[in-house]
Amino acid sequence: MPPLLATHALRFAYGSRPVLRDVSFSLDAGERVALFGPNGAGKTSLLEIVVGLRRPDSGTVLLDGRAFEPRNPTQRRRIGFVGHGSLCYEGLTGRENLEFTARLWSVGAGAARSAMIERALEDVGLVAQADRTVRTYSRGMQQRLALARALLPEPRLLVADEPTSGLDPEGREICERLFERARSGGCAILASSHDLDAAGPPGVRVAFLRLGHWEEAGRVGESRGHELAERYERSFGPGGRS
Repeated sequence: MPPLLATHALRFAYGSRPVLRDVSFSLDAGERVALFGPNGAGKTSLLEIVVGLRRPDSGTVLLDGRAFEPRNPTQRRRIGFVGHGSLCYEGLTGRENLEFTARLWSVGAGAARSAMIERALEDVGLVAQADRTVRTYSRGMQQRLALARALLPEPRLLVADEPTSGLDPEGREICERLFERARSGGCAILASSHDLDAAGPPGVRVAFLRLGHWEEAGRVGESRGHELAERYERSFGPGGRS
């Protein structure tokens, strides 16, 4: 069986400045990778290429062993994405945003669809705020809704760009719980972060994006904070700039 996600020799540059240099990695179903790197390392560019929001200068992205075509609705439905913006409509309520997502991707129907939406709202702690417009939401509430939106179609691959940004401790716990539930159901997860404590539970793969290259950095251990901090400093130097 091919890996659920694989990239081969991805290259990308902003003008004359290389950002990604021959990035190759793979991710199996039910596997979780935490991606770290300093500002400007290219994490967002890589994740946007993986989900089809940006085209690489060269290289390929494979989904289930087949070339990923961003305009292929069947392939796109398999991918959930949480980015820096919520990608939710500010003029709609939280519930309406999830209803729109459910209709867009043909998630359930009738009472079953409504039940799935209510469960998604419960999962992210937004039932009481479900009928408020998203423009009235705090940054953390929008991030929770974005997570619910991404997971509602039950994607096979979840790509998240700093998903805990703007979340309070309760929101971080919710995010972690939903990540692990999705992973236990076979969803592969690729998530970037600046926060080493957000790597996840023991066993999660850790990777660094350094000078445009993908570097495997082992797996999260029981003493993950101290362990990862040492690895990160060895790769990027004090302050994480190199």
